[in-house]
Amino acid sequence: MYSSAALLLDERPGAFTQDGETVTVRVAGNALEALDVRDGDHVVIAKGREPEFGDLAALCIAGGAPTLWKTYPEGESPEDESGGGRLHLSNGRGRWTVPAKNVEVIGVVLAVLRKFGG
Repeated sequence: MYSSAALLLDERPGAFTQDGETVTVRVAGNALEALDVRDGDHVVIAKGREPEFGDLAALCIAGGAPTLWKTYPEGESPEDESGGGRLHLSNGRGRWTVPAKNVEVIGVVLAVLRKFGG
């Protein structure tokens, strides 16, 4: 159905923002390679932050596992109980639209970290 990079939730507290909580998680899979996010990279996520147009965000879609998506919100926030709005998602290779009510936002990616060298 949807194909994006999975997140391995070995959460580590971070200090990338002064407000709110950040965690660092490892990316599993190359589904976001077109967006230059690769298997083994680590991403810093600002937990609880709502994605804005074009943000890379950590999401759970329809109760699935956490994954990363380039997001393009339309209408109401995914937190809106009325179910209004849609969220357009991209992995750099394709684009999908899902009802915002089916999306749990974990947070927004602040940085991608990659080990340099071998």
